[in-house]
Amino acid sequence: MVVLHEGARLYYDREKPGFFKENADYLALIVTVTLALASWFWGLKRRIEGKMKDRADRHNLELTELMAQALDATSQEEITRIRRRLVAIFQQVIQELDTGRLDTGSLHSFALVWNAASDSTRDRESTLT
Repeated sequence: MVVLHEGARLYYDREKPGFFKENADYLALIVTVTLALASWFWGLKRRIEGKMKDRADRHNLELTELMAQALDATSQEEITRIRRRLVAIFQQVIQELDTGRLDTGSLHSFALVWNAASDSTRDRESTLT
């Protein structure tokens, strides 16, 4: 076995491609697949967040409708019906939060609207009595 001098070995191997040149196709494929998967996951995450926001928006719209109904209520029975619906919506939101269909940010905005709806219902109830 002949041992080559380091300089001679480098001279003879000077035209061999380096690691990156030799594996450029595989590295490009890995980068492409990684970016495609990351893009897909990001899109999926955005879609799920959008559904959560839409769900929270529907709850908030229903609460504002109940607020308007409370302002127009002319009897204690109407107020009682509205109050029951407020509690039912609250229970539904808590269940959706527990199952991951709503996030905590949506819960905070919902809580503000729910408190306003509850307060307006209570104010109208006191006006009627």
